[in-house]
Amino acid sequence: MLQEQIKALEERYQHAIKEPKLTVWTVAARYFRLLESDVSSADASNFMQAAMTPHVTDGLLCGAEALLENRRQLSLCFGSIDTRAKCLLATEGGSLVAITTTTITLPAETIQRVFPHLTSVEDWKRQLVSPGFQALGSACCSARIGAF
Repeated sequence: MLQEQIKALEERYQHAIKEPKLTVWTVAARYFRLLESDVSSADASNFMQAAMTPHVTDGLLCGAEALLENRRQLSLCFGSIDTRAKCLLATEGGSLVAITTTTITLPAETIQRVFPHLTSVEDWKRQLVSPGFQALGSACCSARIGAF
């Protein structure tokens, strides 16, 4: 009888290790890991559909697929996108509000296509990395708020 109890406890322990409890915090952690990897994968879509409410938003877009598609489009246009959680707040209704900072790196090719008037200036590269432009860029990358 004691051996059976030990075996049952060991099985429950192994099950608990393999499948972590799904909480708003584990969902948020997986979401931010997802943003660092391939958002165009089927796993990303499946996770977003399973873990997010249908009305998940970033403040502008609504729905898991809309958020993923926006991230896919940004990934195509920009060299590097880095989203960092600054604050996570659990609400009484079971939602999670994430305040993030997103940093986007613009490759030279993108600048030449999107802002062709800047490339006509001989020293456009020097002008784009001026302290004033960096400050403006920081101000434009405002915090994004999403409810999971």
